[in-house]
Amino acid sequence: MDMPAFTFKSLEPLLAAGKGGMVLMDTKGPMMVRTTVGLLDVLLKGRDLSGLMVLTDRPYMFVSRLLDKQGIPQGKLRYLDAVSGISGEEPAEACNLETLSSPFCGSLVHEVFVSSGMGSTVRELGFVLVDNLNSLSTLVSDRCIHSFLEGLRTTVERNQGMVSIVVADRERLLTLGNIVDDLGFMKIDAIDL
Repeated sequence: MDMPAFTFKSLEPLLAAGKGGMVLMDTKGPMMVRTTVGLLDVLLKGRDLSGLMVLTDRPYMFVSRLLDKQGIPQGKLRYLDAVSGISGEEPAEACNLETLSSPFCGSLVHEVFVSSGMGSTVRELGFVLVDNLNSLSTLVSDRCIHSFLEGLRTTVERNQGMVSIVVADRERLLTLGNIVDDLGFMKIDAIDL
């Protein structure tokens, strides 16, 4: 499926200034994949940033193949697949992939960086992208989501210039509004593409 080029005008000030920050990309369910691919196109191809993608909706093989079809380079992208290990699907093996074996909670971001050996490379990441927070909400409690997002905020604060982007349908996840407000996420409507 060919996708149109995205610009994400509201995201540009964070990227251009190199100041980083936390963003909730508010999008409707049918546009989740298109929005995520558009973001990766801008971040990887357009900005040549390195990053970590936290997969909570679709497994690594699906996303990797889709990015290949779109001509989006993955050499600077690391994956954390939270889907394959609990879906019954055989997890893929790739040098840029870490797979979680079960649903997670708590200080996931810190645990992942430490257990995967990424601790020293976190400073090299330009972004962390969570593909669909709504999917994660079916697996864990609101408290876990808050803790997860708090971990992202801490990571961004410790790594100046990093951008953390969470793709979600805010209307479908009612408590998300309160959580992102509490944590200071900038909200961008995906219509502003």
